[in-house]
Amino acid sequence: MLINGTIVNPLRGLSSGSFPSLKSLTIGGPKGGGYHSLDPNSILDLFHRAPNLIECAFDQILTPAGHDPAPRPRVLPNLRHLRFGRSLECLYSDNGLLRYITLPGLQTLIVSMDSSNDDDEDEEVLIAFLKRSSPPLQKLGICDRSYIESDESFHFPRMQEYLPLLPTLTHIELWAPPPGFVRKLFAILASPLLPHLQSLRIVRYCSDTFPALWAVLHRALTGRRTHLTHLTILYDSDGLSIDQPDAEICDVFRQLVVVDGMEIFIGYEQQNWISV
Repeated sequence: MLINGTIVNPLRGLSSGSFPSLKSLTIGGPKGGGYHSLDPNSILDLFHRAPNLIECAFDQILTPAGHDPAPRPRVLPNLRHLRFGRSLECLYSDNGLLRYITLPGLQTLIVSMDSSNDDDEDEEVLIAFLKRSSPPLQKLGICDRSYIESDESFHFPRMQEYLPLLPTLTHIELWAPPPGFVRKLFAILASPLLPHLQSLRIVRYCSDTFPALWAVLHRALTGRRTHLTHLTILYDSDGLSIDQPDAEICDVFRQLVVVDGMEIFIGYEQQNWISV
């Protein structure tokens, strides 16, 4: 909410009653850019008054730690879908609220994390949340919000700790992921982890790759040919000029399309190098 150009708390003015019929909630920042910094207590109080909330989204919202009184943790058994930010529109939000909530029924989680921060706080918060909630998560979306802030990248060093906590995962989406994250993910896909994964989508990828990475990816896809049905690696058309993989590599991936019916898109938005 903007009033005379002054940023105010978008939750201010809500009635003090309960909202038992509220199923979907989006809390957004100012339309002109910037962020709202909210006391987690105000959001948690709203959650308490909306016990039947199913989906919730935060755009341009920050929830820094260190508030007094300390936020009272909440268990939200009915919340199924939670999103922090809309990465393709660069409307990021931090994930600090995950410190205070437990979501045992969560099916979709979209988070934005900062790979340029070497204290891995985002991952620490995410890991603690997943261990506490043990959700039957089906879709995980991760955006590297440092994409527009920094060229540095520490590659999310603790990824191997939280992906094993998600055995029910069927869909992964990554927006502007750092190259190190992608390399680790491909290695994980070549292992027995994430046995139910059906779809992997990587958007705004802006790094060149090397032949060994394609080999790891092909090995992973071959081992998952009966389960993984969709793969998209969409390069950033505004980023680096990426060379098309060797013809031999493209042919290897095309075989997965022809023989196994896998849908594979690798390239720019208007150019799929793996098209048959």
